[in-house]
Amino acid sequence: MKPMRLTFKAGERFYINGAVVRFPKKTTIELLNEAEFLLENHIIQAEETTTPLRQLYFIAQMMFTSPTNLEEARQTFLKFARGLTSTVDHYLLCAGIQEIVDVVNTGNYYEAMKRIRDLYPLEESLLHDVVDLNEEAAPLYDKAALAAGM
Repeated sequence: MKPMRLTFKAGERFYINGAVVRFPKKTTIELLNEAEFLLENHIIQAEETTTPLRQLYFIAQMMFTSPTNLEEARQTFLKFARGLTSTVDHYLLCAGIQEIVDVVNTGNYYEAMKRIRDLYPLEESLLHDVVDLNEEAAPLYDKAALAAGM
């Protein structure tokens, strides 16, 4: 593996192999071997989980950043993904979620997070369309089922 050079601003955080590192001043590091890491801009906070896919992303993030709670987070992820696909009436979104579940089952949580982010524009478009529908139209997400974790 060719070394990977990363430069961080003062105060920026970096998540590597389950540890959180904050740099007090501008710093450049080189990763000389394989490591699982996230840059701060890939991390979302609980208050940012404003859509179903962002909630799914947050759970995937927990699998990635908290290896000690991995199995519990993984089970929560799978349950939420199942519930989401049962409440969503859109083939491409459901197919995308199923592909993400397959990736999670291989243990590649970073790739799962990346694929969830790739679905954000589709979700945003679909949620926007729901807002534009008249009251007789069925919603994209069954909010009661989502709230129940189904």
